[in-house]
Amino acid sequence: MNRNGTTSELISLGIFDDTADASLTLYGGLSDSASSFQPSKTVLLISDPGWRIEKTAKLSLNGNSRLDIDPDMGDARRLRALAQRLTKKEHVNPAFPDVDVNNFETAPVRALYTLADVDDFVRANPTQKLVGYLSVVLTGLYIVTPFKRNMLMSNECCGIPVYANRVAVECRQCGEMVALRINPRIVRLLPSSLLHVDAHADARILAWSHHR
Repeated sequence: MNRNGTTSELISLGIFDDTADASLTLYGGLSDSASSFQPSKTVLLISDPGWRIEKTAKLSLNGNSRLDIDPDMGDARRLRALAQRLTKKEHVNPAFPDVDVNNFETAPVRALYTLADVDDFVRANPTQKLVGYLSVVLTGLYIVTPFKRNMLMSNECCGIPVYANRVAVECRQCGEMVALRINPRIVRLLPSSLLHVDAHADARILAWSHHR
């Protein structure tokens, strides 16, 4: 109900970026544009919105506001990629990428990166591969608990996580034998040069290789 006694259609959208989440309320004709929005794909650039803070931030559009839909800019592409990663089910133990590292191991010059170097490269070149070394410290090795839970090794089959304390196990869905890899959750890594990088690598994102 509007102040003049008329009624308008409204729709409330859940929105977020890499810092926080909020709700965006669209009124009247603006609500029709929401039908073209795709969850985790459509990026909105909102300038000068009306806002109020309750349990979460609540945004709306007024006469001074501007709304750009899917702007062609790097930040929008990174935000879209973030949204798709957050809504995509992650593999419990992804395979090592198809990268030939044999020649790299014997190369006279070996690139040594920090986590900040890797982060900068991935943001600037999201489709390219980076091969090199990271100097890290093994701060934790958790074997007893995964062993007791029969989860030292892991993989997926038929979309279902498979765990065991063996290198291969039969899938309960299809009956095929599944080769297992070391469960990446048994370690925690920390960059050895904390003077340059203050961060740690989440073991859940590691992909293990047989290369030493």
